[in-house]
Amino acid sequence: MIRVFLLAFSVLTTAAAPLDSDTYNQWKDALKTATATPAGEVRALPGFKVELVRPALSGEGSWVALAFDANGRAIISREDKGLLRLTPGDPAPPEIIEDSLLEVRGLLCEGDTILASANNSRALVKLRDADGDGKYEERSTLMETPGGVGHGRNQIARHPGGALWAIGGDDVQPPAQFDAVFRNYAEDRLFTAPWDRFHGSNSVRPPCGHVMILTEGHTPRLYCGGLRNPFGIAFNEDGEAFTYDADMEWDVGLPWYRPTRVLHLVSGADYGWRGASRALPAWMPDTWPAVCDIGKGSPTAVMFGTRSKFPDHWRKALFILDWSYGIIYAVHLTPSGSTYTGKSEVFLQGRPLNVTSLDFGPDGAMYFVTGGRRTQSGLYRVTWTGAVPAPQVKAHEAALTEEAKLARAQRHRLEELHRQVDPPVWPDEIEPGLRSSDPFIRHAARVALEYLLYPPTLETISWKEKFHSDYLPEWRSRMDRALALALQLPPEAGAEVLLAVARAGGAEFQSAFHVFWHMLARREWERAVPPQFHATMLRALELSVLRQGEPSDTQRAAVKNFLEILTPMPGLHAAEVFVRFGVPSTIPRYLGYGESAASQEERLHYLFTLRHMKSGWTLEQRRAWIAAFRRESARAVGAHHMGVTLRYCRTEFEADLSDEERTALASDLATLDPSATAIPAAEARAFVKAWTQAELEPHLAAVAAPERDLKRGHELFKSQCAACHRYGAEGGVIGPDLTGIAGRFDRRTI
Repeated sequence: MIRVFLLAFSVLTTAAAPLDSDTYNQWKDALKTATATPAGEVRALPGFKVELVRPALSGEGSWVALAFDANGRAIISREDKGLLRLTPGDPAPPEIIEDSLLEVRGLLCEGDTILASANNSRALVKLRDADGDGKYEERSTLMETPGGVGHGRNQIARHPGGALWAIGGDDVQPPAQFDAVFRNYAEDRLFTAPWDRFHGSNSVRPPCGHVMILTEGHTPRLYCGGLRNPFGIAFNEDGEAFTYDADMEWDVGLPWYRPTRVLHLVSGADYGWRGASRALPAWMPDTWPAVCDIGKGSPTAVMFGTRSKFPDHWRKALFILDWSYGIIYAVHLTPSGSTYTGKSEVFLQGRPLNVTSLDFGPDGAMYFVTGGRRTQSGLYRVTWTGAVPAPQVKAHEAALTEEAKLARAQRHRLEELHRQVDPPVWPDEIEPGLRSSDPFIRHAARVALEYLLYPPTLETISWKEKFHSDYLPEWRSRMDRALALALQLPPEAGAEVLLAVARAGGAEFQSAFHVFWHMLARREWERAVPPQFHATMLRALELSVLRQGEPSDTQRAAVKNFLEILTPMPGLHAAEVFVRFGVPSTIPRYLGYGESAASQEERLHYLFTLRHMKSGWTLEQRRAWIAAFRRESARAVGAHHMGVTLRYCRTEFEADLSDEERTALASDLATLDPSATAIPAAEARAFVKAWTQAELEPHLAAVAAPERDLKRGHELFKSQCAACHRYGAEGGVIGPDLTGIAGRFDRRTI
């Protein structure tokens, strides 16, 4: 019996070496160690050397943030409270220079001043050493922010233009008084899952994670939002801001899952996070996509290598830290229009190496610290040795840079309009911006147009008061001009205008939105470029329904006609609009798209969306949905929320069946029962004894024996374990995924 156990166990523990396997929980190893991971166990790219400068000793806490002061000393925040100061290479114990700020996640040293983003103190604080004695006797609060502390107040950075930027997660609320560049946000999804109430992020509401900008003498400004838990913020040599945002790891495999990703932070942008199935996908035209996707992880600090003594290839790179996997990535950015694309590489990795923060010292070396969740900490240094040739910057990048400068300049001119309290009646920059082939320039123009239609002076006035205020005639004049412009511009640009109108108006504005339907009736859209125009029109239509209310019967008929003869394309976004308007071709169209969809997420999206179609089904179409759902349930790879999502989706589908349909489909529905799809048990075996942990432990070493039978172990896994657990592409989704389990836990724990 012991041999049978070890055969199955050996299959689960023959993953690749730890640094190449799923080490998502490697940080737990740092709970059990008495010192920081040796530098020799940290793998870096060829040509780089890693040194352990100093481990955290007993009583020095777990370390979260790092910054160098004007004298080249390292300022380190402790996870519980307070700040330490030490000089790298000096054996003297660190000084405690502050002992009251709770969990400082962001540090910035400027001359005689330390700026600290203290998460559990819910404040951004300025400390000043006024007399130069090394003590910070002056203290002032720059900004207080309400809300929770989980996804809390994170990193801070100084923009080259002088403003202080602070980034926070979705538990943080804006301060009591603030101005807004990021406005007109809402939930904005036609369909969400009622089981979101069981989701850990169900309480998240816009603006979600966001960036606040502080300029001396001005009210803090909400710059962008729709983030989950972006820990770091950094500026490249062009003054453009970037962050590394978190995923919701429990949603892996579901249509609304978004991996950890590097984002370009721009004025007024919505990055789409809303929590659970309410998240807005990156393919919507009013959300901003990623520079590059990284994957599952836990982002912490970010910083460009600008101040390093690394070769140019890495000096221009954005370094991002993944706490869960113990990785520092180097993200190499390439200009693309007015924004960037990126490609990541693993710069260094260790286990455990729960990286929390980094900075570049006066010697041009990279310094980083490990810690968090009360784990063992250490301070490390990374230097370039020159032992291998450095990659050369490609010649064509100079041309790309010049083109990008022009595109960014146009975007910046439009973004200036986002910040004017009293914008011009109709700035000249808006129309050419709407016509641009660059989606990010069009985004800046649309936000500027929304600003004209819904200026900040109206933010504090209710809709009813707004319509009885002196502003009403001025608003109608601007709205009429926008709607007229929608018909004058090329269809792609006109659609952007309609999207701005939909976002800037409430139910009281529905009558003014007739131009949307007028454009459909005139068939102006037939000369449009399909992908861009269709996506924008569909989103404007969606927001029109959500914000302006239900269309009339005549308008609904026009929309149905538009959707029916829309250029055939699967269109993840189109599926929801088709279902919402009950277009007759919806069911066969999206059942067919689901059959040919390449990804699990897309197939599940069509199935989940079609369950909202309340009528128009034939029995054969119902059977086709059940068959597709059965296939996806059997092969879906996912995380914690996959099982509950599949169960509730099936329940909702069945609830909409008539009694006649339920009777006719009884045998089909039965195939969805776990008992019908369970993997057959292995042959009956005689009971031997109920083994205990203590009895099995002495035999664990045999798991690695060369004579172990992996084929037999695979058969045993499929016989019972696979009914609940997934390993690779096999198994169920009820229990934890066992893929790479050997990289996460030792044999005894497994």
